Amino acid sequence: MKTKLLLIIIGISGLLTKVAIGQQLPQYSQYMMNQYLLNPAVGGTSDQYHINAGYRKQWLGINDGPSTIYLSGHGHVGKEHPRHRGRHKNMNSWHHGIGFLFVSDRTGPTSRNNFLLSYAYDMQVAKKIRMSFGVFGGIQQWSLDAERIKLYDPSTQVAGFTKYLPDASVGIWVYHPSWYIGASAHQLFMNKIDTRTFSINGGPAFSNGANRLTQHYYVTGGVNLPLGNDFRFVPSLLMKTSLFSPGVSVDINAKTRFKEFVWAGVSYRNNDAVVFLLGLLIEKQYELGYSYDYGIGTISRYGSGSHEIFLGYRLSQKAKIISPHEFW
Repeated sequence: MKTKLLLIIIGISGLLTKVAIGQQLPQYSQYMMNQYLLNPAVGGTSDQYHINAGYRKQWLGINDGPSTIYLSGHGHVGKEHPRHRGRHKNMNSWHHGIGFLFVSDRTGPTSRNNFLLSYAYDMQVAKKIRMSFGVFGGIQQWSLDAERIKLYDPSTQVAGFTKYLPDASVGIWVYHPSWYIGASAHQLFMNKIDTRTFSINGGPAFSNGANRLTQHYYVTGGVNLPLGNDFRFVPSLLMKTSLFSPGVSVDINAKTRFKEFVWAGVSYRNNDAVVFLLGLLIEKQYELGYSYDYGIGTISRYGSGSHEIFLGYRLSQKAKIISPHEFW
């Protein structure tokens, strides 16, 4: 019962209060397989078309623990700008990228669904260096399902709510065949969620009826280091925080790739987890990834880790340009 109560507190407070700012966006361990999840500027940076899906079950062993499912797709549209046509040989000519992202995230009685569309503009800024600017725009749905809240007193009446809010993110991505770096900002509108419709026995459950979402910020980077003819070593970093957060969450990743077929890696997320990763790329078109988070934080006393699965499909096999996706 303690874990059930803990989960309800985490879910409701993470959804509704200004204090629990670190839990407003989903956690991913295999974001390096789909950097588009964190940055709209990645959309269209490859001359392949990507369709990706993923599922994450967090804190296994805790009833109604956080679970996330997503589906995304992005690719290039249009061709080289007329002013640049023929100026740079052997260059990727795509300058525009579009895409979509659907994310469903649930913790106990609370849930969040996002449907976003993206646009990105990609351009060359130096020899072998390109820069992309991107934006997400769409709708997010926040819900609290009163029927999923179990209380000691069965006579207690609880009323939930569902809210629809606009959402937007922006990002920048700079990349080279040997490295990449990016930054993005999310929940730009900092919408307020009116929680007065969430009530217990007809009265408001929270004295403050308006709770604001907060902006979240991500910075990523990585390098691609050859180890002989068949192996590559790819260390990377993710730093994330939010507008009023007292600290920064850091993911330190290290991965070894054998040819274009199999890879394995490990990540460390400060005060949270050590992550073990494994993946395959079949016929340069089909991707499969799995990760396991071994918890080292406080919550690990209540659960037995987290599992995440990634599936990907590439619609083209041209791959003339090394984009962030091809790093992994």
